[in-house]
Amino acid sequence: MRNPVGDMKFETLEFPLEDRKYGKRAGDNKFRMAKCPFCGSVGHARNLPDGIKMTFTFTDLLSAREYEISGLCQTCQNDTFEEK
Repeated sequence: MRNPVGDMKFETLEFPLEDRKYGKRAGDNKFRMAKCPFCGSVGHARNLPDGIKMTFTFTDLLSAREYEISGLCQTCQNDTFEEK
């Protein structure tokens, strides 16, 4: 039997999902890309009122807005914008 998920890469959650209060549907960015352009993650499946959809979740509003601009998942945003 074929794996329904196939070879999709899912976002690595560095902290519990319940700590991520802001969500965006995959593709809700200016490029309409459903995958993170850096790591290729497709986010994670969520059961929404209009069916199961792929979503990305974020720790704060600024990160959710950054997704709208760049399409980067929370993990890649953390790696890209972390202060060293």
